[in-house]
Amino acid sequence: MNRGDLLKLYNRGVLSTDVKRKGAFKKSFNYVEPVPLFLGNDENGTERFAQYVPVQETLAALFKSESVREQYAATRLQPSTVNLYQDVRDGEGVQSNLLLKSEPSSVGLVLYQDAFEVVGSGERKHKVLAVYSTLADILPHNRSTINQMQLVLLCREQDFKYFGMNNVFEPLVKDLKVLEEEENFSRANDFCRYCEVDRATFMREPHLCGTTRTAQSYQSHLQDLKTSDTNSVCGIKSDSPFNQLGHFHVCQPGLLPCLGHDLFEGIVSYDLALFISHLVKEKHFTYLQLNRCKNQFKYQGNDGKGKPADLSPGSERLSGHAVQNWCFLDCYLSWWVTGLKIHIMNRDDIKEAVLSFLPGLSVETLTSLLEGFEELGVESRADLVYVQEKDLERYLRPIQTSSSWYRICCYRFSTPHKYSISLIVKFRKHLVFTHTAWHVTAWHVMVYRLSGQMERDASSNSNCSGRSKKTITRGQKRYGEGSGGPNVRA
Repeated sequence: MNRGDLLKLYNRGVLSTDVKRKGAFKKSFNYVEPVPLFLGNDENGTERFAQYVPVQETLAALFKSESVREQYAATRLQPSTVNLYQDVRDGEGVQSNLLLKSEPSSVGLVLYQDAFEVVGSGERKHKVLAVYSTLADILPHNRSTINQMQLVLLCREQDFKYFGMNNVFEPLVKDLKVLEEEENFSRANDFCRYCEVDRATFMREPHLCGTTRTAQSYQSHLQDLKTSDTNSVCGIKSDSPFNQLGHFHVCQPGLLPCLGHDLFEGIVSYDLALFISHLVKEKHFTYLQLNRCKNQFKYQGNDGKGKPADLSPGSERLSGHAVQNWCFLDCYLSWWVTGLKIHIMNRDDIKEAVLSFLPGLSVETLTSLLEGFEELGVESRADLVYVQEKDLERYLRPIQTSSSWYRICCYRFSTPHKYSISLIVKFRKHLVFTHTAWHVTAWHVMVYRLSGQMERDASSNSNCSGRSKKTITRGQKRYGEGSGGPNVRA
């Protein structure tokens, strides 16, 4: 088809109007129709709906792609390594899963849930809860690309809280059961999802690790909850609807940490602010000098979109989001305090933690890291009374059960929020329905337009060393392409 024929088709053919274009897309691109999920009437008597994209139909559409089938077959041919954590399947959680043992051909599905503001922090009535999915059985570098992340469910957060998670997740859990059988946290007393340590004990003895949570202890706490007058027992308020699945449990473990939220919006955010405050008190530089240097720096590539936020005197934490804080941490010593000979162990230890999530982590290396976190410290730490060692130690524990869960790319799932916000700003009426329809349509068009991209990515990934050095950033060398990490040029 030449350009003239395409223009005629656009002006007078099946692509001439918005309605015709939508019809053509749905007919030609294996479109999966979102299903409205009636939740009930809210306190004002208004009917409320969530939008659900059926998982079974989405998987069927995915496996119509030859590239997906080839990568699925390739992951099955890769033998599991002994005492070496390279990918999700090397972890104890997957290795001990009864379904994967009895049915090695089973498909692994990664679900990600998050809530995002579509207009601004003040417009909380428009906050939307989203669930995305991706396949665990494709090559890791493709798992982190947006093209492979499918929308599963959208629901207004107000409706989610009002009607409860059982009503919202019911169709998703039902579909997952069919596939199985036929085919605020920061203030919580019991805050750890991996062990049963309480906040008072943790603050008193930060190196003490409580009893590990198991499926058996989880059920025991649920039984105690039925006879208890409190609204929670050991941090458990109700049974997760996903525990209805025969081969999944939230304490298996099925709930993994998120590198972006837990580390860069948590530990790094607080610790860096403390270190900077300490250096300002030592008169190495001022907050004004630090912010001026940061603002005058010429950022490269994606760092221009994630420039670190300004830091105010007396701030307890960095105010930026995960990517901004990652960039701040990555460039902090390199740009602003080079030559001061200030020894700060925290940056190197955080970097070790991030690099440990990359493939090739051995059991011996992990054990050494865990033991090393007990000896963390900062020179002249008199006014830096902040406990982060145990946080990092807990953060590394899931690697033993879930292997290199960096490969699950949790924080990468938040990237589609940008597309969601761009749509919802334009279409606020019928918020959830309009966004779901647009999101699914755009995804199917993208899959067909880039149908051969995964194969090209696989071949280019193996030949990465042959690229020009000018096109490979320092962040890509350190974290790998598609990681979403800082990419300051070397």
